[in-house]
Formats: sequence, structure tokens, C-alpha cells
Amino acid sequence: MSDGRLNLIGMSIAEISRELASFVDRPFRARQIGAWIHQRDARSFEEMSNVPLALRKGLQKNFSLAE
Repeated sequence: MSDGRLNLIGMSIAEISRELASFVDRPFRARQIGAWIHQRDARSFEEMSNVPLALRKGLQKNFSLAE
């Protein structure tokens, strides 16, 4: 069942960067989020401690990390 949020799991870092390009405040943030998913196996935005809290909350509202 989909809740309307785009699931980032299964996307490459390049795909994540493209999807987040218009959403993040700085281009490196999209790569940073991709690295959290691929290299650190993050399964929640709350885990992304070096990503600003306001951005993490926005990500949670608009994107998913569902398996």
C-alpha cells in the first residue's frame, strides 16, 4: 500500500540526487542522503545526524525509506 511518498530505497545515489535536487537546500545534501542510505544502511531519516533537522522532517513528510 502506497502512502503517496516516493520511496528512495532501491534507487542509486545518482537517482536519489536527481529526485531530491529541487527539494534540498544545497546539492551536496542529496548525495549525503544517498550515502546514508547506501553506505550506512539508514532506514529512517532520523538516523541522518549530519542532515539538518528541518530537512529530515521535510524528507519524512515527502519521501519514504520503506523496504
